[in-house]
Amino acid sequence: MRPSLRTRLLNPWVVASLAVALVVGLHQLGWLSPLEGVSAIAVRPLQRLFVAVGTTINDGLGQGRNVKALAEENDQLRAQLQRLAVENQRLQQQVSELVLLQEQAEFLRQRELPAVNARVIGRDLSSEAQVLILDRGRHAGIKVGLPVIANDGVLIGRVAEVGEQLTKVMLLTDGRSVTPAAIDGAENAQGVVSGEFGVSLKLDLVPKDVALHPGDIVVTSGLELEIPRGLVIGTVSRVESGGSTFFHVAYLQPLVPYQSLRVAAILLPR
Repeated sequence: MRPSLRTRLLNPWVVASLAVALVVGLHQLGWLSPLEGVSAIAVRPLQRLFVAVGTTINDGLGQGRNVKALAEENDQLRAQLQRLAVENQRLQQQVSELVLLQEQAEFLRQRELPAVNARVIGRDLSSEAQVLILDRGRHAGIKVGLPVIANDGVLIGRVAEVGEQLTKVMLLTDGRSVTPAAIDGAENAQGVVSGEFGVSLKLDLVPKDVALHPGDIVVTSGLELEIPRGLVIGTVSRVESGGSTFFHVAYLQPLVPYQSLRVAAILLPR
């Protein structure tokens, strides 16, 4: 049975098509302008809201990317700064070592003393045995017993052991160290400097008839074949009032910090 005309007209698709055609026609005739203006005003806040939300989301994403980029750049700059600090410290040490080597070279030149310059690469100052390790060895002509100086002629010890590439130096503060010494400027004021418990220097066997005062400079006496006279050992810091009836006992202050030495020179036989 065929559907009636009324049934066909009430079909949803037909109704929708007619409604669209009607709206288009009314829009073209301009009859919908008032309604369209009202609709535009009504939806304008929603449009603004959507635009604001979209802008905020976009800005947030952009700021997130910027923060991440800035954090990465900050990490790179921090790492670069650390590298520069390490390099600066290394250069300062090299400059300091160069100055010390120049002072040693000038002293050796003036005194016409043959020597081998070396760098301190190790040390054992934790016990009564006080030892430095230098980066020069037997191939440089070094042998046991040779004196070792620092700065401009300050005696710090003597060679105790020699390897092919390394040298061990027994410091004057070592408990096994004994060095003939004299008071600078007093020919008859001679004695012996020995290490005291690995921490100090003791001057002994100086005759009591020799005046001895704090501040006096103590030097090598030249009584040892391989150690020249006049190398500075230290200054008198304290004179014992008691002790032996015939000899002074005094304690010396070293003129160089053994714990922080970086360069030294081994004096070779003439």
